[in-house]
Amino acid sequence: MIGFIGKDPVSTTFDSGKNKTTFSLATSERRGESSVTSWHNVVCWNGLARVATDFLKKGSHVAITGRISYRNYDKDGVKHYATEILADRMQMLDRTSKDEGSPEATVEETAAPTDDIPF
Repeated sequence: MIGFIGKDPVSTTFDSGKNKTTFSLATSERRGESSVTSWHNVVCWNGLARVATDFLKKGSHVAITGRISYRNYDKDGVKHYATEILADRMQMLDRTSKDEGSPEATVEETAAPTDDIPF
């Protein structure tokens, strides 16, 4: 999905050392002469989370690839439901000046290596 960041990403580092960054993403779909905006909650982990924290900000134009996740949780006795996009790939689409230092590259979260290493 391609869209714009709704507010600055929020980063969390857990005791285990894992990093998580969340942000909202607005996507638009044209329907005739009008446009419909949808909001999505995006979650990035570890390396992708660090890149999102360092380079994304409110208004950033970005392409996200990932999978949809549905979860529920209980807060103060009330059951809540959450739908999130678990990002595994991100491409920053902003045109930036060389002075800003923001990479115009694709970043992908790679899976952990398996134990099939021959040495």
